[in-house]
Amino acid sequence: QAYNCLIHFYKRPISLPLMNVSAVSPFQAGQYYVLDGGFSTQLGRYVTGVDSDPLWTARSLVMDKKSVVRVHRDFLAKGARVILTSSYQVSMQSFKEHLGLSEQETFKAMVDSVKLAWKAVEEEGGVPGHILVGGSVGPYGACMHDGSEYTGAYLMGSGGMTQEQLVDWHRNRVEALQEGGASFIAVETMPASREALAVLDCVAQAGLLPAWVSFTLKDEQTLAGGETVEEAVRAVMGHKLAKQGRLVAIGVNCCPPGAVTGALRAARRVAGRMPFVVYP
Repeated sequence: QAYNCLIHFYKRPISLPLMNVSAVSPFQAGQYYVLDGGFSTQLGRYVTGVDSDPLWTARSLVMDKKSVVRVHRDFLAKGARVILTSSYQVSMQSFKEHLGLSEQETFKAMVDSVKLAWKAVEEEGGVPGHILVGGSVGPYGACMHDGSEYTGAYLMGSGGMTQEQLVDWHRNRVEALQEGGASFIAVETMPASREALAVLDCVAQAGLLPAWVSFTLKDEQTLAGGETVEEAVRAVMGHKLAKQGRLVAIGVNCCPPGAVTGALRAARRVAGRMPFVVYP
């Protein structure tokens, strides 16, 4: 199997002085972590039509839970220490449209996405803490199933989503993943910092979970939505989660491999010693 890039963690205390409490990062300082691989690619070995499905991998959370566990186990068996839930493309609207599920049933499916990942860890004999489960939160555009997560078009112009709308749309997704017991929230494939900040707002409101943020790129200097890498990273580094030490990594995913090195160099200029995460 092909596996994703490594994350290297420095010693960074996590403190929340305004709340007079502290949170412990699930990642250990000084270690590299191997991520799982492309979930949809591996799921396609067991389920037909994944890439043409408007729900992508999310349908299997309801229709084929055994295959979800099987895919997680495949990656764990090959040495992955971080696995991401198959919740990337779950939304209240799409599950109602394509599966006829209520909001409560969709919320439960997202909770189950975490529980299925932990079931795979247990079945593979993994130790929670050594193995981590990231709750995957994809962008709004992914659930439109029109490729707009790679342009950020839904964020632009007078008809673009407002910050309040983004927070409202992502809130129950984050809450469900936290309820399921995710180790952290993986804010993925973000075309612009504005949406990433909205998800981080949801994480801050939901509890004490940490998060990472991963952007998708147009080129080595520019996000898919047109913002420069430095602008986006600076914006995320200014969020209160980062200031509290609950932002555990920044990176890129689902982007041209040739753009990665230049993007990370640009990010490093404003990210300090923040760990990087990189994956297909």
